[in-house]
Amino acid sequence: MKNYSILTLLGMICLSITTSLAQTSAEDYVNLGLSKSEAGDSYGAIKAYDKAISLSPKNLDAYYNRATENMNLGHYDDALEDVNQFLALDKDILDGYFLRGNIYLESGYFKLSIKDFSKCIKEDPEWSDIYFNRALAYEEERNYQAAYEDYSKTISIAPSDIDAYYNRAILLSDIFYDDQAAIKDYDMVIFLSPNNADAYYNRAYAHETLGNLLDAIRDYEKAIELLPEDSWAYGGLAGVYIALDKNSEAIDLLSQAILLDSQKGLYYYNRGVAYYNSGLYNEACSDWRQADKRNYPDAKIALKEDCR
Repeated sequence: MKNYSILTLLGMICLSITTSLAQTSAEDYVNLGLSKSEAGDSYGAIKAYDKAISLSPKNLDAYYNRATENMNLGHYDDALEDVNQFLALDKDILDGYFLRGNIYLESGYFKLSIKDFSKCIKEDPEWSDIYFNRALAYEEERNYQAAYEDYSKTISIAPSDIDAYYNRAILLSDIFYDDQAAIKDYDMVIFLSPNNADAYYNRAYAHETLGNLLDAIRDYEKAIELLPEDSWAYGGLAGVYIALDKNSEAIDLLSQAILLDSQKGLYYYNRGVAYYNSGLYNEACSDWRQADKRNYPDAKIALKEDCR
């Protein structure tokens, strides 16, 4: 009797589990997929969405979420297949075009992404994220004026969008050569995000380009304070000190930059310049040889002219 009783109990438990699984709905699997996604388990999430779709082939949430997971994994063909199915089921949901635009953007089909983003903007002209993402696509297409206008529109709708100010500043500096305007955008980035080391570094470089060397020094020093393990700010500050004929300080900074990143030929080249300016010609030539080994273009000229 005792053994029989245990077997009967086990049979009831299995029956209970089987009945519970049979009653699991597509929505339950969608929710499971969301939980898996929040836990960082994209593959587990996709399996849950697979099950939801098998139970409910027209489940919009399952197609949309599975497309998102596949995009995040770089499975762009699968993501496009899902988002296209989503839009086939309901062509009026703008989120589908936004998602497809992002998939096209990440997979390198920039013209197609611009087309989808433009459709979203036509239907919802106050959707700031669309302008920002379309700006990214325009940049990839080298339509820099259109990118600038979209970043500006993003800012007009969402005046606290740090990324829009930052990206517009880079455009202003690198493409339009308007460092003064770029500095104003970096000012806003730093106002909104006071510990943004990249903004301090880039603003320092813009100040340096304009000849505002004291402002550049302050910004490079702040970038080093915020991100001491990054070599770029040390190298940038050293460049200013070389311009000010403070070669000893530049040598110290460039030595630190080289400790952090020994593969950048620029650091060796500039330290060679600082050594040369200090009358340390053997050290200068040694550094220029290191720069040449790292394919820094000006090193060969320095070696030819000053290291016979």
